Amino acid sequence: MFCTKCGHEIDASSRFCSFCGQEKGNAGPVTKANNVAASSNFGFHDGKRLVCEGRCTWVYSPVNSFLGNAKLTEDTFYYKRTMVSVVGSLGNVPKEFSFNLSDIANIRDGKMGISDTLVITLYSGREFNFSFSNKGLWIKSLKSVWPIK
Repeated sequence: MFCTKCGHEIDASSRFCSFCGQEKGNAGPVTKANNVAASSNFGFHDGKRLVCEGRCTWVYSPVNSFLGNAKLTEDTFYYKRTMVSVVGSLGNVPKEFSFNLSDIANIRDGKMGISDTLVITLYSGREFNFSFSNKGLWIKSLKSVWPIK
């Protein structure tokens, strides 16, 4: 069974998606065949225009970072980690996630440990620090499709 909001696989006995918090509700199960946002199909982006993609590092804390791939469509940011540089346990750190651009409250320059980052803050208060090799391109791309200019 897959979440109807974020596409992550969820336990059939769960009431909420452990990745995005979406309640399963009465929508019924979503299968990989009809859910192009399913997490195992990272190459899909709901048929939406791909704005930008590339390698990036999710700087989770000053000592923990995750090398991965990011994709930006006209309304969604996707991230999938490919390699881990971590001190201690990963705990509940997701391997991949996505969020709607309409959920972004702020985009700004930042710093985490020794990394210069792009900080994306969601309305929920959650912050993500990403380090991109071509930070200027990502800022321009995000701001070109971000609902709040």
